[in-house]
Amino acid sequence: MSELVSIIINCHNGEKFLRRCLQSVINQNYKNWEIIFWNNNSSDNSKKIFQSYNDERFNYYESTNLINLSIARNFAISKSKGKFISFLDVDDYWNENKLYKQISFFKTNDRIALLFSNFFFENLNKKNRKISIKKKKPDKNMLSFLFSKYPVSISTVIYNKEIIKDFLFNEKYHCIGDFDFVMKTSLNYNISGIDEPLAVISIHEENETKKKYNLFVLELLHWYRNSNRKFLDFKDFKNYKFNILYELAKYCLFKKKYKRLKVVFTKLSTKFKIKIIIISLTKILKLN
Repeated sequence: MSELVSIIINCHNGEKFLRRCLQSVINQNYKNWEIIFWNNNSSDNSKKIFQSYNDERFNYYESTNLINLSIARNFAISKSKGKFISFLDVDDYWNENKLYKQISFFKTNDRIALLFSNFFFENLNKKNRKISIKKKKPDKNMLSFLFSKYPVSISTVIYNKEIIKDFLFNEKYHCIGDFDFVMKTSLNYNISGIDEPLAVISIHEENETKKKYNLFVLELLHWYRNSNRKFLDFKDFKNYKFNILYELAKYCLFKKKYKRLKVVFTKLSTKFKIKIIIISLTKILKLN
C-alpha cells in the first residue's frame, strides 16, 4: 500500500490562484494524499472555492485572525496524518508527476529525510519561464550548495515525518521560516534534491516576500547572527553573509535610506559593491 502524503496549503486571499493550485494536486499520478488547507483569515472567496470541491481528501481549517506564516504551517502540520509532509503555496502549482517521483525517490533512498526538486519560475508580469537551478545538485556537500545559491522552493519540499519528528517551523519568522527549516534540517539530517523541475513557482506583485521585503531582509540578518555557532564550521557560511548584506543594501537603495546604505556598503565584498554601483547607475540613468 502506498504511503499517505499530507499536503500543506496555507492561504491568505488566494482566490486568484487557488483553483489552479488545487487542480494540480487532483491531477497527481500519485493518489494517496490529503490536503490540509489552512485559511489564514482570508477576506476573499478562498473558503467558498475550496469547499466547493467534493473530495474527502480535502480538509479545511481556518484562523479568525491573520497569523504568522510559520505558526500557520505548524498548525497545519499538527492536523496531518501522513508519513510524508509536502508543501504547496497557493500561488504555485505542481507537475502531475511531482509526488510520484518524490515518493519513488524516498523508496530507494530510505536515509533521506527531506527532498526538494528543481522548478520553473513563472513571472506573471512578463509571462516567461526559466529553470531555477542552472547546474545539477552535488552528490556531496549539500549544505555548501545551499549556501552558495539557495535553490529550494517550499512548494517542492517533502519530508519524512517519521525521521524528522521534532522539527517545526521557527515561529519567530514570517518570511524565512521555510529557509530556516530547510537549513536546520540539512544540518541534522540527510537531504537531497531532484534535478528535474516538478513545480512552477509564480512571481507577481502580491508575493508575500515582495510585499514584506524589509521584514524578509531583517529576518535573514537575525537568522545569520543567531546561527553562527551552528554553521561556523562551513566555509560557505561566512560568504553567505555578503548575500544577505547585498539584499539589505538593495533595500536601502530603493527606499532611499542612504545613511544606512553607506554603512552596509562598507561591509560588502568587492563583487557586491560593484553590483550596487551598477544598480545605482542604472537607476540614475532611468531618472534622466
